[in-house]
Amino acid sequence: MSPIRTIALLSAFTIPPIVIVNYLQHRYPRHDLSYLPHGSQIAKIIASPPDGVYYPMVDIFITIVPKRYFKTANPSQELSFHFWTSPLIRLEALLLGSLPLPQSTGDVELDAKIANIATCAGISEQSYLFRFNIPERSVRWFDDWADKGLSWRMLHGGYHEILTKEEGDQVRVWYLCAHEYGVQDKKVLFWLGNWAHRLYARSLLDVAIRGLRKDNGGSWI
Repeated sequence: MSPIRTIALLSAFTIPPIVIVNYLQHRYPRHDLSYLPHGSQIAKIIASPPDGVYYPMVDIFITIVPKRYFKTANPSQELSFHFWTSPLIRLEALLLGSLPLPQSTGDVELDAKIANIATCAGISEQSYLFRFNIPERSVRWFDDWADKGLSWRMLHGGYHEILTKEEGDQVRVWYLCAHEYGVQDKKVLFWLGNWAHRLYARSLLDVAIRGLRKDNGGSWI
């Protein structure tokens, strides 16, 4: 194969993923804890965590969505529905099996279980909180190795939160993800794992907003 064809072939496989990653990182930049919104349920949890757990990392992504994308009076619930029924989550649920996904916006309610993926753990005026857990067997395996000297641990689970606030003809969206660990030894998931976790989180938010827009009309921002 000629060098030009080799370069063309490599470009076809590498350029699209690079473009997607750059898009997601620029559209949904990660913010620090100073950007925790008022009324966040995750903010209350990390301020007074349960015994035996701690939250060394909280990912905060913020974006603006036109109000016309929403057709109900509860943007947080509506966006949560699209989040948990997106093609990415459907694929994850297919791989995990078990309980069904929400069938309508009203199915996203307190204690609602979403396949083997999450449970709605709290609802406030503007916020929907979801608990997720990593399989105990996986956590225990990595913790055993970490106790023997491995430099990182697997998170035990944590929380997703979708919080919205109407601002005129727009809706400001906060998507938060709190990483929960059970041992306070500063060992957390290695950098590539955290990077991939954040990239997947950005993808979930982007696909959810695109689904919202597709259902309710309007051009992309």
